[in-house]
Amino acid sequence: AGLPVVVSDYDGYRDTVLDTVGALSPSLVEAIPESAFGTFEIIEAGELPDASGAAVTLPRLGWLSLVLALFMAGLLVVVTRDARVFLIAMGTGLLLAGALIAIVIVGSSSAAESALPFEGSEPLAANLASVLNEPLAARALIVGIMGAVMILAGVLARALGARRLAVSAGGRGSP
Repeated sequence: AGLPVVVSDYDGYRDTVLDTVGALSPSLVEAIPESAFGTFEIIEAGELPDASGAAVTLPRLGWLSLVLALFMAGLLVVVTRDARVFLIAMGTGLLLAGALIAIVIVGSSSAAESALPFEGSEPLAANLASVLNEPLAARALIVGIMGAVMILAGVLARALGARRLAVSAGGRGSP
């Protein structure tokens, strides 16, 4: 396999295509972006690296992280007897997991850009990384939000517990 084959520069056909489309539907002409005309490249077989491993592995990482999170939550319940401490610890773990997933997303985007071996492949690399990373980004956001809510719940529970303890010890508590 050699270099990518340049098919044609379609800029010369722009006016012809737009005139034909405009005769059918003038409003449709405005919807055709400038990027629809230009140099198109056809990449021959074997030019792109095999990304099937990443396509299979990335979704499995999501399930592996879920199983690991459930295991760690169970372990935390055994070790911790105080629900407030559990909420804060579990929330911190979820928040850190969301941050770790975000770091993986940034790293995989950079890896996708450097993995494509030909010049001008940045848009293709960005699209590939986007398709692979969108589900992970959604999960990272959900996990991070869940962690923040659990931390907040744990801190509020500790504050309310301390107030109740002060009131039951004979003090009136602060207003």
